[in-house]
Amino acid sequence: MQLLVVVFCLIIFFYSLYILGKDDHVFIRKNLSLEQLFDIAFIGIFTGIILANILSFVFPTVKDMNIVVRLFSPTGAGFSLISIILGYMLVLFLIGKYRKLPIARLSDFFSLALLSALPVGYFLSILFIKRSDIIYYIIPGIIYLVSQVFFWRFLLERVISGKLRDGSLCSFFLVVFSVVSFFVHLFYKFTHAIKQIKVDEFILIGIFLCGLLFLLYTNRGQILRRRFNKT
Repeated sequence: MQLLVVVFCLIIFFYSLYILGKDDHVFIRKNLSLEQLFDIAFIGIFTGIILANILSFVFPTVKDMNIVVRLFSPTGAGFSLISIILGYMLVLFLIGKYRKLPIARLSDFFSLALLSALPVGYFLSILFIKRSDIIYYIIPGIIYLVSQVFFWRFLLERVISGKLRDGSLCSFFLVVFSVVSFFVHLFYKFTHAIKQIKVDEFILIGIFLCGLLFLLYTNRGQILRRRFNKT
């Protein structure tokens, strides 16, 4: 039954990717079809799974056969969700560089599609966990749901219209994901009196810094123009 959570998340992820990519003028100009877009998505998932196993082997965590727990657990078991994001970053960079694809645009759409699937994953996970752990799934689920609406209604429109540079959505997503995940990690450790520092917390800090720096880099032109206009 837990596998149904993953299936629902994948359906929402690929449907969101379809909506975003089917009529995008940048992809049409680059001759990037939906089939190729989905191929990149599958490669990213596969890479994320491999990376999760590598991290779990190098940095052993509590093993749990429940795939839902591995994906959405506040303890970061198996590095699964973090690994999928890192896997996608790696795949998009390598494939984009090799095939000269719009990496920033791809990263925006993949980030928004993934963000659309996260609230469903966290809310459905409540059906398969202990009652005492529900709070650790409700909090990120609500935050990601609000973020999803904000991204679709406000940020996406600004990126498409050119008010924000391509890559901004991905940067915002990395910042939101790392902050939410880190907060949930700390909250879980505080309520369970855990003092051990985990490797995934350092990875989340790294993701946050990468997202923040990339956001400043992609929108440096707008920032400089605003400062110049003020002076």
